Amino acid sequence: MRKEKIFVIVFFLLGLSLSGRTLSMEISRVEEKTFKLSPNGSVSLTADEGSIMVKTWEKDEVYLKMTKRAWGRNRHEAERLLNEIQVQIYKDDDHLVIKELDHGRGEHFNFFDLFDGNFWREKGWRRGVVDYELTVPRKVRLRLKADEGDVEILEAAGELTIDVDEGDVKLERVSSEKIQVNVDEGDVKIYGNDNKSQTFCSVNTDEGRILVEDGMFEELSLRADEGDIVLRNIKASHFLLSSDEGDIWVDFQPIENGVYRMRTDEGDIEIFLPPDVSLRVRMRTEEGNIESDFNLPVIKRNDGEVMEGVIGHDGGVLKAYTNEGDIFLGKQ
Repeated sequence: MRKEKIFVIVFFLLGLSLSGRTLSMEISRVEEKTFKLSPNGSVSLTADEGSIMVKTWEKDEVYLKMTKRAWGRNRHEAERLLNEIQVQIYKDDDHLVIKELDHGRGEHFNFFDLFDGNFWREKGWRRGVVDYELTVPRKVRLRLKADEGDVEILEAAGELTIDVDEGDVKLERVSSEKIQVNVDEGDVKIYGNDNKSQTFCSVNTDEGRILVEDGMFEELSLRADEGDIVLRNIKASHFLLSSDEGDIWVDFQPIENGVYRMRTDEGDIEIFLPPDVSLRVRMRTEEGNIESDFNLPVIKRNDGEVMEGVIGHDGGVLKAYTNEGDIFLGKQ
């Protein structure tokens, strides 16, 4: 009871402290720039809390739009904070580097500052945000970083490297030969890559869901710690899927001599294959059950089960393992 009273008092005081911000002034400014860039060049963008949107075109140039926003207790303070937002830009023939500089958010933060009105007036909980829109040559290489913002890319064909701390990533109609995505707390969605491409795609997320839908890949390496992994209408030569606490759901078209592995600790696995598929199958659970629409034997082993055999002929390998979950192998 004593702890509950302390929490109530703390949040009451915090609410009083924050209430002044609801009357804060917000102002914004749009800045636009255009840069010549080699079609095989690279663009590196490091953002803070804002979102990143990337589109492509056939021009040998980059269009950059930055929407800067800042908040203050009055217009004068908001304008001062907006002017303090700095974005550093470096350009040569083949490289464009855009980096948002640290503008003091959370600098020398102390918990008791929350109850000091001067903290909000002088420092601000959030001094400002920049949202970025880029239009780049279609095959340009992209390296994007964001602290607390979403990233969305449409129709890119160059190599992609994306790192996000707290935000979602969405890739649509991307035919890049190499895609690397790392997210701490957010979902990753990849839709409709070019079916003629042979793409290596690696995705890692700690607290998020991974969805890959409608595409062809040379290799998929997907890892989610606390989230689900879903593949829908996928054709792949190889994939490795791993989740600690999430489920794995896969609907895919194997390629001859392909190798497909999936593993989860606490989740279920569901796999859907064409009826005429050819694969060597091995599936195992430590504590769960295995069911199949294919004519394969299931053997009880300790608290779990094992299913092993060949569907059609030895055209490839499919392996699935779960510790505490169940496995279902079905026909599409």
